[in-house]
Amino acid sequence: MTPVKGKRKTPTAKQYAQAIIDANGVIKNAAAKLKVSRQAIYRAVDRYDEVRQAFEDARENGLDYAETKLMEQIGKGNMTAIIFYLKTQGKKRGFVERSETHTVAKVDVSSLSDEQLEALAKGESID
Repeated sequence: MTPVKGKRKTPTAKQYAQAIIDANGVIKNAAAKLKVSRQAIYRAVDRYDEVRQAFEDARENGLDYAETKLMEQIGKGNMTAIIFYLKTQGKKRGFVERSETHTVAKVDVSSLSDEQLEALAKGESID
């Protein structure tokens, strides 16, 4: 006699939440743990407040962890970490990369006076 294959039980909101916590908010890993699709995890996040909160908390914890590691690298004098931090957090103090844009206009110079030509040569406006 062949065993009857039963339908797999859908995880509970609590199981979804725990899987997300255990996976540190990485949806692929949470889905693998529960043997469901990533879409099932996203649907649970949309459907259940408990799962949404677990997902948000896990992502915040990940950011806190990464920020701690960044600060450790800054403390060790890692210049890349220092520059990254200043570029992202020090904008109000002028630590911003700016790109300059120069516009070139085509001008028919044959009708310009000598004064206008001199102004153009100096980079001045000839309005």
